[in-house]
Amino acid sequence: MKQKGRRTGNEYEVLLDALGNPTKTSILLLLSRRRKLTVTQMSKYIRVTRSNLYHFVGEMVKDGLIAEPEVVVRKNHIEKYYIQNPQFWKAIDPFTQEKLIKETLTPEQGRRLLISAFLSLSLQFRIYADEFMNATDEEVARAAKQFEIERLMISIWSVDDNVYDMVIPRLRGLLRDVITEEKKHPGEKGLPGGNGVFIVGLPRLFDADE
Repeated sequence: MKQKGRRTGNEYEVLLDALGNPTKTSILLLLSRRRKLTVTQMSKYIRVTRSNLYHFVGEMVKDGLIAEPEVVVRKNHIEKYYIQNPQFWKAIDPFTQEKLIKETLTPEQGRRLLISAFLSLSLQFRIYADEFMNATDEEVARAAKQFEIERLMISIWSVDDNVYDMVIPRLRGLLRDVITEEKKHPGEKGLPGGNGVFIVGLPRLFDADE
């Protein structure tokens, strides 16, 4: 069913616009981790005013990034739960998206996109930290087991240009494998699976001494 007011036919434009906005990108990442949230629940993690958050969520519903809310009637109030819209993401081909970004992105749009990505990733890692801080002993033991069987890993390296230029094509190949497999095995009801895979390559662009 088409969502009311949705801008159909330009999903890539809508997605690029959202990814250039730190708040919208944070909402998407938060929903990919928690799947279903109210605006009040989102506000515990996203540091903008509640009114701004409602505004951005409303825009994302209108654009089809987020599905129409599930309305739950409580004893004294109504709660609206939001999820990512599976139909929107089915229409997005990541390889086409990458091609369009390379061909159409202006330097200023690229700057906004990177700033938004870095700010939103910091939110994602805050969520992980919060989960570990509030985890029970049983949950911590389960996480340790995931580390033992090499299902949980974190590795950060600083390398010279030769190593970096050798590694980046391999990471891009790995990214393509992740995208291909995700298309073959979508999450339940088309929603994100909740497991985090971050592939980031950061060349030194600025002189730290300047």
